Amino acid sequence: MKTKQHAGAVLALLALTGVVLGEDLQTYRQVKDWTPYFGGEQGSVYLSGNFEYSSVRLAPGRQVDWYESDVQLSLPLKNATPYVDLAYFERDHIGDYAFTAGSFFTLGKDTLQLEAGAGMKIDFIYQFQTTAEYDYHLCNNLYGKVRARYLHYETAGDVWVGSPLGLIYYFGDNYITADYDLSSTAGRGTAQWGSVKADFTINPRWGFYTGAAAGERLFDMSELPASLENGFILFTGVRVRVLNNAQLTTGVSYSEERPTFIQRSIDVTLSIKL
Repeated sequence: MKTKQHAGAVLALLALTGVVLGEDLQTYRQVKDWTPYFGGEQGSVYLSGNFEYSSVRLAPGRQVDWYESDVQLSLPLKNATPYVDLAYFERDHIGDYAFTAGSFFTLGKDTLQLEAGAGMKIDFIYQFQTTAEYDYHLCNNLYGKVRARYLHYETAGDVWVGSPLGLIYYFGDNYITADYDLSSTAGRGTAQWGSVKADFTINPRWGFYTGAAAGERLFDMSELPASLENGFILFTGVRVRVLNNAQLTTGVSYSEERPTFIQRSIDVTLSIKL
């Protein structure tokens, strides 16, 4: 079974509501995010770079391009994996940046993640955000997890996101996760969604992942009541170890949200042990 000592190595595989240019960035990234495993050698520096292109239909007859890219450095230590991340988001030729710093802490069989970040050149992303997640051992290969995230926006106010119920099941070098999430947006009430993700290792060189999410305000593009913003996200991808110290991951995703939003995406991530 894979250990959790290096949970931050490739997080690069790792929301503004109410404007046409910006969606709920954090929900989409969280849904596709993995508890990442790659390397884990203590004292080694890991570099990950990610790029994603999306063709987006905002409304009938209005098609735009979205781009996301980020670079992350992480350093596994004995009981912690600190990391820093610089991300760029472009929506219809308008770009914003975000800087994030955090760490995973190993507490016996459990793992704690603490993270804080801030937006720069803010047009549609958050001003700042904080995240805390705790993964705890239940029995055998089954783990539970709880997560809380707070985001502050200049115009949309405060957004709280919580995952009161999450599970991770490991079998060999494979795992499956399931989450139930709630969000609360200032002045607009709550929304809820669920997600499931699976990661399979075929052999030491090849692996693949797949997942889905469904629920309310996954993107929050239209500033409607949550019940009128139902949607889903489907994604899958493959990873290959191209060298002894490098891993390449490619993936695709398809998303929809009522009433008119459609997103088709392709992403590439390269992770290297320096």
